[in-house]
Amino acid sequence: MGTYIQKIKQVASRTERFGVGVNKSKRFLIFLLAFGAIGVLSRLLPHPPNMAAVGSLALFAGAYGKSKWYIFVPLLVMAITDPILGFYEIEVMISVYGSFLLTGILGWWVSPHTNSQLGTPITKLLRIGVGVEKN
Repeated sequence: MGTYIQKIKQVASRTERFGVGVNKSKRFLIFLLAFGAIGVLSRLLPHPPNMAAVGSLALFAGAYGKSKWYIFVPLLVMAITDPILGFYEIEVMISVYGSFLLTGILGWWVSPHTNSQLGTPITKLLRIGVGVEKN
C-alpha cells in the first residue's frame, strides 16, 4: 500500500510541474477538450445502462479543478450529447443536470476539507466507492 501511495505522489508532482508555465485559460481549455471528449465518447459509445463517465467527471472536475467553473464541464458534455441521444421529459432533465451539478459542488467542497475531521470520512467513503481503497 505504501508504494501505491508513493506512486500517486510521484504522478501528482509530475502533473504539478506540467501546470507550471501554462496559464489558467489554456489549462482550462486542455481540461475541457480532454475530459469533455472522454465524457462525450463515454455517452455515445455502447455501454451498460447508467455506466457513462459523466458522474465521475463531475466529481473529478469539482475536486481537482483549479476553478469553480470546472464543475460545468459535465453539464456541457450532457448538453452536447443530449441532442444526439434524444431529449426526455423536462422534469427528469432538470433533476439529471442538477444532480451532476451537485456532484461537482460536492467534489469542490470536499477537496479542501480532506484534512479536516468532516472531510476525511467523506473523502474515504468516496475513495472506497470508486475502488481506490478497501473497507
